[in-house]
Amino acid sequence: MKASSERYNSHLEHFSAYCMNVRSLFILGLCAVTAVISFDFFWTPATKNFRDLGLLAGISSEGKAFTPYNTYNFKDTNPFFKRLHLGYLSSIDKKTLEDALIDHMEHPIDKRAKKYISSLLHFAEQRQLDPLWVISIAWTESHFNPKAQSYVKAQGLMQIMPKTGVFLHKLLKRSLNKEDIIQILRVPHVNMELGVYYLSRLYKRFGLYRYATVAYNMGPGFVRRSLRYNRPVGIKNVYYDKVKKNYKKLLAAVDSLREKSREYGHESIIHVKNHTFDINYYLGLDIVPTKEELKLASKDMKNSRLAKN
Repeated sequence: MKASSERYNSHLEHFSAYCMNVRSLFILGLCAVTAVISFDFFWTPATKNFRDLGLLAGISSEGKAFTPYNTYNFKDTNPFFKRLHLGYLSSIDKKTLEDALIDHMEHPIDKRAKKYISSLLHFAEQRQLDPLWVISIAWTESHFNPKAQSYVKAQGLMQIMPKTGVFLHKLLKRSLNKEDIIQILRVPHVNMELGVYYLSRLYKRFGLYRYATVAYNMGPGFVRRSLRYNRPVGIKNVYYDKVKKNYKKLLAAVDSLREKSREYGHESIIHVKNHTFDINYYLGLDIVPTKEELKLASKDMKNSRLAKN
């Protein structure tokens, strides 16, 4: 009988351990669902693939600590296309994001864009504008050619007019004469800075990326008059359609990174396979004493009675 009770106690211990495992797995499942809803991808230091995606700052594939990834911050920025998740974009390593955007550009634009894309992203972050929109504007304006010049003497990567350049320098309180400003517009870094600053002013003025895009190309006066007389802005507009076309190509680059992060996140999930027992095991119905155990139990009962007497 003593052996039977010991087996029964062991079954109870297994049953309690099973209940604890079920509870732990349930809590783990809730945490996993919360992580999916919040971040749309799984974070885990166990995989090396996230390093290639620019995710998981501070985790080394060799087990050694290193400085965290540098990422852009667009979490408080409104996107040009609503389906762009700027919070996710802000979690991607700078170099990884830049390489992905360049990979989705045609040749030879990709080679020219490689020199200036980091600066455009930096200025977009500084002015809290949709970075893909800023890059699309530069792409449409000059195809990333710093020496581009239009027939109306618009210059550089962002195709800034001389008068606009003088006006922007006055707003920034930079003491330069007109001749120097025209010369400095040919410097790519200055041209991009002024162009993004002008875009930020247009966006703040009109409140919509569509109006700001058309205003950058046709002037804020055109957009103001069109709105005053209830005329459509950006409808059947060739320039605006080109910007959207380039924007979609850049958006596809971000989507590809996001899809890869989901795939690697799915691969990194730990699948736990618990040892399952028959229900009779937990109910104690599998405990059937043998004949020898019954004989020993009866002898123990007799001995106990004799001892009492």
